[in-house]
Amino acid sequence: MAEDSRNYIEKTLAGSSEYSGRETTPAELASTFTMCDLDTRVSVLQSLHDEEYTTAEEAAKHHAHRRALRQTHERLRKIGR
Repeated sequence: MAEDSRNYIEKTLAGSSEYSGRETTPAELASTFTMCDLDTRVSVLQSLHDEEYTTAEEAAKHHAHRRALRQTHERLRKIGR
């Protein structure tokens, strides 16, 4: 079985495309991210830090999703989650 090399954003976007026929918005992704525990959120954010992209469009799309995840994580940390 081959190892899946996709990151959290890519896996979530692919799953939502297969399920609903459209990609998840940054806000929807952040809403799902709130269900993760602290350790999971930290590891996801760290894994997204050094991503490289082939096109500017791909980089911009992932930047919007990363920003939404980072802001959600910061809000959850402020309220003690």
